[in-house]
Amino acid sequence: MWSDGPVQFNAESGTVEQRLAMPEFMRSGGHPSLSPGGDLFVTDRRISGSKSDWGVALGSFASNEWHLLKKFDNSQGATSWRRNHPHPIFSRDGKRIYFNVNSDQWTRLYVAEVGLISAHGSLERRKKN
Repeated sequence: MWSDGPVQFNAESGTVEQRLAMPEFMRSGGHPSLSPGGDLFVTDRRISGSKSDWGVALGSFASNEWHLLKKFDNSQGATSWRRNHPHPIFSRDGKRIYFNVNSDQWTRLYVAEVGLISAHGSLERRKKN
């Protein structure tokens, strides 16, 4: 179901209710995660031919929009037998997104605050006080 981009699937009726238009580099693979409310999703993906260029994107099913939250070099970090992927996931309350980044000698946990969602579901940037 993810090969052409993320979808909302109705398990009761067995129908695809909505398909989100994603850029080519984010359409397949990655590690998608839904927000607690099910209206947003976040995913990671290698975003170029290079094994080191990765990105994390946030999308809204309601407005059919997406935003690249972070682009980074993911080739360093932990020196285990396999490099870890960002694996973004929402916090329990849906207000934050957590993901790993391997851009220097350490694997670091990044935290992104989820922007405000307008009444019609579009993604807006959170304004600083």
